[in-house]
Amino acid sequence: FQWVVIIRLFVAAFLGGIVGFEREIYNRFAGFRTHILVCVGSCLIMLTSIYMAMTYAGQSPADPGRLAAQVVSGIGFLGAGTILHSSSHIRGLTTAANLWMIAGVGLAVGSGFYLPAVFTTLLAFAVLKFFPPLEARFRSKLTRMPWHLWLRLAGGAETNALIFQMLGQFEITAQKVGVSNIEGGAEMKIEILAPPGFDEAAFLTRLRQESCVLSVELRNIV
Repeated sequence: FQWVVIIRLFVAAFLGGIVGFEREIYNRFAGFRTHILVCVGSCLIMLTSIYMAMTYAGQSPADPGRLAAQVVSGIGFLGAGTILHSSSHIRGLTTAANLWMIAGVGLAVGSGFYLPAVFTTLLAFAVLKFFPPLEARFRSKLTRMPWHLWLRLAGGAETNALIFQMLGQFEITAQKVGVSNIEGGAEMKIEILAPPGFDEAAFLTRLRQESCVLSVELRNIV
């Protein structure tokens, strides 16, 4: 049983490292080491539950699933720490869900449920690695997407009104606007919601055609 324990802990570390490596590449809040520790820790708790059930069999009603259930609920506190909320978007939900999933992988490895644990790890890695481009493509066609728009303008209030009129022409909603005065004009930072099928190139081309627009930058909020 001791060699089984060591093997299962190593397998848990390996599987947690696979998913954690992908998170580390993209500089997420919970990366390589965090995923390994969560997966190994969950595995150890599952092994401890099994050991207690074997040790006290017939002496007390030891339930191997009791400690595992606490992991499933308790990992939510760690996941909640990876979620950041701002006025326009929420970050960290995928990482939080991923920590919850990798804890389940650790429990599965600890109980000797190897094949589902390996398959779940590979499936999770594929979702994290290959789905974001597909998700972005579908979201851009079906939902309103948030963007940051930076403008350097020449002119006064009438110029600002022209910009908002142009946003309306492209069915863009301004959520948050910041304006600072500069010599001969103004700088604007606007958080916008673009409609499905938003043509970024056409919008920027239209803005640059206006003589009052000195410079413009548009960046998607990921």
